[in-house]
Amino acid sequence: MRLLSSRARKIASQLASATRTPSRAGSGSSPLQRLAERAKLSWDRLEADHRDPSAQLRAWLKDMATHVASGDERGCPLANAAVELPEKDHPARRVIEAFKTAQRERLVELRTAAALAEPDMLADELFLLLEGARVAAQSIGPHGLVTGS
Repeated sequence: MRLLSSRARKIASQLASATRTPSRAGSGSSPLQRLAERAKLSWDRLEADHRDPSAQLRAWLKDMATHVASGDERGCPLANAAVELPEKDHPARRVIEAFKTAQRERLVELRTAAALAEPDMLADELFLLLEGARVAAQSIGPHGLVTGS
């Protein structure tokens, strides 16, 4: 039984051809690459809106908490696509791994710039908490998550 959204299944089913052939729009990027590019633009907006690294982190955490609690999405589309790829050497995995690694590195850089202790450990903790929250929101629903009192 598949628990992925139809959008995630569609992306996963298009990966084999999309990672080898240019898109119809001519950008030459796969659906996953376009999702990663949108996420990067979101980070860029946070940086433009909040020059202070600590403020960027707080804004990102608020955005992610709102996103997870909304119940509108079925988790991270890139992680969902990875679940659908049984082949460990599938070309789309390189896109997913590069995206997830870049996300984690962005968190490390912000924590370092904010002069927080143990930026690598904090980045790992927040990264894993977000990934887990996305899964929990799907398994117990957004109302099962404590959103603050």
